[in-house]
Amino acid sequence: RRAPNSPIVVMTVVLFEHGMGKFREAGDGPEVPWHQAVVQTLDQAWSDFEALQGLERPDFIEYVPITYDQIFREYLSEIADAADRVQQYMPSQEMRDVVEVLQDVGQEQRPFFWENIMDVLDYRYGAERFRYVHATIARVIAAKATSVLAQPSGGNASFSVISHSLGTAAVHGALNRLGGGNVGASAAFRMGGAFRIRSYVALANVSRVLWYGEHDMYRGTIVRPFTPNLGRGYVDQFINVQHVADPIPAPQPFAPTDWGSAYQAIALQHVRKINVHDFTHYLEHPAVSGAFFRSVLGGDAFLTAEEVRAAAAAYPDVALGDENKRAQVEKLIAGLAKTLKDTYGSDQALLWSLPKLLACAVRDMITHREALRPLLEAT
Repeated sequence: RRAPNSPIVVMTVVLFEHGMGKFREAGDGPEVPWHQAVVQTLDQAWSDFEALQGLERPDFIEYVPITYDQIFREYLSEIADAADRVQQYMPSQEMRDVVEVLQDVGQEQRPFFWENIMDVLDYRYGAERFRYVHATIARVIAAKATSVLAQPSGGNASFSVISHSLGTAAVHGALNRLGGGNVGASAAFRMGGAFRIRSYVALANVSRVLWYGEHDMYRGTIVRPFTPNLGRGYVDQFINVQHVADPIPAPQPFAPTDWGSAYQAIALQHVRKINVHDFTHYLEHPAVSGAFFRSVLGGDAFLTAEEVRAAAAAYPDVALGDENKRAQVEKLIAGLAKTLKDTYGSDQALLWSLPKLLACAVRDMITHREALRPLLEAT
């Protein structure tokens, strides 16, 4: 296995979904910055692959978190009541749809429900907020890329993205903006130029259900690989990951059929946390971290596909010593997955408003979490 002539610098843009509340940056209050757990999970995954042991991750990958939560928090400070906030921009019938779903949620879980649904509704319906989010992220990516490429080693740099949940829609829109037009007065990042995304990893992808364009997303977006039918794209490899029991990406799931061999879909069914939607829960699976590392490091040069397959095969879906509880969790996950498929794939769901779809997904996330709690937290 070859050693690199010079370090491979990969700038990885890390995004986290906003439905879970506030996300602090370094220096913003006493809480631990949100991205530290993500980086720690990826670094643990790096050290777990024998082929990568002895290689210093910072020589190969620089993780750059992008926080855009402040856009929603600023608006929240102006309108404290969630219902009043929604009523300002959502039709009354769709507001009633959300409130109707809320009735299925226990009183103690309702703050969690609102924390998870509000940023999504703000993003999709809150005037021009989604365009503001896209522009903010695009400017951050452009500034970081410009800085990296200006360095003496900039010619060796490539750029990759990991996004999660609402972040998948936000960064997808930002890259469409970045590659499809100017950032300020600069056209340096237009598709066809020197800048492009080497690896795009989407976890719990909601970019289809939140798609803002007039045309079919799979054909309307440039954030895809090259295909003979669709032509050039803005990314070299697209990795889409969905957990079978995660309700959030279940409505209108992301599943292109003609994006070619550079598109990879990974389905997960492992359980380590009661919230299978969690960003780090996705990254803990070696099939995900291994696919990401291979895509940014150049395939078999450092980590082979067979090594990733072996690590994934050795990773149990449910790691419980109690065989009875393990069987219960496996049965529960299979049942939850079937219910999601039956619910969001039904003809009835096609008639639901988008706010109702989103609200039901958040409600189901709470339901799944509470169903897993007694089986996992008692161990």
